[in-house]
Amino acid sequence: MSETRKLIIPGNVQVRLRLYLDDGDYQSYRAMLRTSEGDAIWNQDSLRPKSTKSGRAITIRLPASLFTSRDYTIRLSGVTGEGEVEEVSSYYFRAEKR
Repeated sequence: MSETRKLIIPGNVQVRLRLYLDDGDYQSYRAMLRTSEGDAIWNQDSLRPKSTKSGRAITIRLPASLFTSRDYTIRLSGVTGEGEVEEVSSYYFRAEKR
């Protein structure tokens, strides 16, 4: 079993998350932040990947005010040229506000 990634949020900062992509060629991407209970608390459409030294990734910026100390999931979906939405991956982590 893999260890849950922990995101330490020191105060009222902007949280920047980089989501690395596996293969896939979509027109754009959609990200949704959910609590561990499944409540959607943030989403953003029309995200575009950028090439990094570690591979293609999408960077999202979120206000620290969205988070409390609890577990979250970010679901990343790809949007095809025809407008079809396909889930690409999920990122599970625990936020800890300080």
